[in-house]
Amino acid sequence: MGAFQMLGKELSKLTEKKGVLFSLIGVLLIPVVYVAVLLSATWGPYDNLDNLPVAFVNNDAGAESGGAPINVGNDLVADLKKNPSLGWNFVSKEEAEKGLKSQKYYMAIEIPEDFSRKVTTVLDANPEVAEVIYTQNEGLNFMAAQVTKSATEKIREQLGNKITETYTKTLFARFGDISNGFASGADGSSKLYEGTANLSAGTSQLLQSLNEKSGDIQKLASGAKTAEDGASQLLSSIKGGEKDIKRLAAGSKEVVQGIDSLKAGSDQVLNGLKTVSTGSTTLSTGLEKQLKPGAEQLAGGMAKVTESTKTLSGGSQGLTEGLKGYLAKHPELATDVEFMTLVGTSDAITKGLAQFDQQVQPLKQGADALVAGATQLTIGSKQLDAGINQLVEGQTAANAGITRLKTGANQVANGNATVASSWTKIGNAVNDLKAGLTQISDGNQTVAVGWETMTLGVTSLNDGANQLQSGSQELQTGLAGGADQVSGIQVSEANITKFSNPVSFKGETVNSYNYYRDSTAPYIISLALFVGILILSFIVDFKRPVTLPGSLFSWYASKLMQLSLFAIAQGLMVSLFSLFILKLQVNNVGLFILFTIFVSLAFMSIIFFLVAIGGNIGRFIALAFIVLQLSTTGSNLPIPMLPENLQALSKFLPLTYSNAGLKAVISLGDPGFMMANAFVLLICLVAFLVLTFIVFAVSYKHVARYIAEKNQVAEATV
Repeated sequence: MGAFQMLGKELSKLTEKKGVLFSLIGVLLIPVVYVAVLLSATWGPYDNLDNLPVAFVNNDAGAESGGAPINVGNDLVADLKKNPSLGWNFVSKEEAEKGLKSQKYYMAIEIPEDFSRKVTTVLDANPEVAEVIYTQNEGLNFMAAQVTKSATEKIREQLGNKITETYTKTLFARFGDISNGFASGADGSSKLYEGTANLSAGTSQLLQSLNEKSGDIQKLASGAKTAEDGASQLLSSIKGGEKDIKRLAAGSKEVVQGIDSLKAGSDQVLNGLKTVSTGSTTLSTGLEKQLKPGAEQLAGGMAKVTESTKTLSGGSQGLTEGLKGYLAKHPELATDVEFMTLVGTSDAITKGLAQFDQQVQPLKQGADALVAGATQLTIGSKQLDAGINQLVEGQTAANAGITRLKTGANQVANGNATVASSWTKIGNAVNDLKAGLTQISDGNQTVAVGWETMTLGVTSLNDGANQLQSGSQELQTGLAGGADQVSGIQVSEANITKFSNPVSFKGETVNSYNYYRDSTAPYIISLALFVGILILSFIVDFKRPVTLPGSLFSWYASKLMQLSLFAIAQGLMVSLFSLFILKLQVNNVGLFILFTIFVSLAFMSIIFFLVAIGGNIGRFIALAFIVLQLSTTGSNLPIPMLPENLQALSKFLPLTYSNAGLKAVISLGDPGFMMANAFVLLICLVAFLVLTFIVFAVSYKHVARYIAEKNQVAEATV
């Protein structure tokens, strides 16, 4: 008997009994019913999230930011009421805890009392982190737990935007103070510039006076030196004249005449010395009471300038470090041109003040040198005054000696002893005169050196004053420019909104699902086809022939054609029902129908083999096999999200490829992807059909003998 004849026998036997026929029809409709139940719904798991009860506790007491009241908790509550993404229940903390314990709420969120206060500490030395407390009741439902967890992330994002907006308002409010500070600094630097201009003019006048008097000081020193040399010569002459005392007696008349001349000259010298003494006293007084205090005041002023410069530099450096620290906390400001200009301006001011401090140091050193020179000049002038006084005294004594010499000259004849005594006094007086002149000369030399040192110091002071004037002008320009730039920063609500939320997402979704069921359709259809073939095995005998087969091939072919007809019918009914009754949207209707039938045939080959080789044990293995594939073939989770061992296992499971192929024709619109998965299923189909043929070949003799014996018994009975 051929394969087609045996197929006819098999089909006619199924139709002989109405119960079997109705059972067969019912089995073929099982996949359709399965698909109808699970794919008819058009709702999604996120359609009714506003019914999911979540407790929200707002204990925020509020705070002040920039003089204005804020309450981040109240703002968040208002936003949630406008957009009820979940079933928000705004309750007290006690009600929330009670609802969690009674399993009423899936989650409770609390805004603490100090939330807004912590938000305002962003610019404090020790800012505090604002925290939101939430308790999630994950045990009620895992899917709900994921949804509520996603909601907390959205709330965190909302709070982050709101807090950033508050921070931005606080920061922009400080820009006004910064601008005023720059303006005040510019006014101060303007006054500093005026003071340094006056200082520069004063030092220029002082330097001019010192240069003008430098020649007179040198002449005074040279004259004193000449006077000293003359006194030395006079003293030498007087001592040499002692040998001529006897000649003095003989020429008494000439001596008297010479003494008269000497007396007149001595009076002139005495008057000149008195005049010099008066001038020296005036010079000493002027140096001590005017030049020295003035130099000390100048040195003290320069010290204050240095201290003020260091204080200003420290403040500017603190401002620069503060701006850079804020930039480190908010790296997004690196793209803000105005802010980076502010940082650069502050840094330039700090460096300018450091350079200004370095330039002031030589000026301060010059002022200190001026004080030292003035002190030395004062000491030298006092020494000169003392020497001149001694010289006056000596000249007065010499004048008196000359008077006595004149008297003695008239008495020369009375004795050389008186002349010798008078001559000795003259020698002593001239010796004193020489000593006084030596002191005057030394003092004048000291005055000349101190005058030169003071001139150099005033020159350095004048140069430093000019540099200070230039630096203060640059400082004024920089501060004024910084004030203009800071005052030009926009602080409108649009700027604050843009600053607090600078990034938005813009994108599109490809291959989207019209309904949630479209995402589960591949898994539901695959499962329905597999289960339908498995249940069919309980109605239709997959192995035993209804009559003695003519050959192994006719037996195997008749069973294969019979089951293939049922598999094709099952696949066709499922695909058509899904398309025209359930209105399932697919990218390619023809490929969807053909691939569904092909999947049904592939699953038929697997169950055909398992039932043929094991009977009920094979059916049990098929049931376990389909259960194994429920969570490992991309049905609930994408395969890349599975553990590595399950990912490796999924490559050998047919539902992996039926799911992927159905996705390709339902939602992806990728025929190439469908063909790749169909090729794997084709290998599976051929392999199991070959294995089933081997099972039939092994069982052929036993089954043929069993059918022959059964037919003999039936004939004997008849």
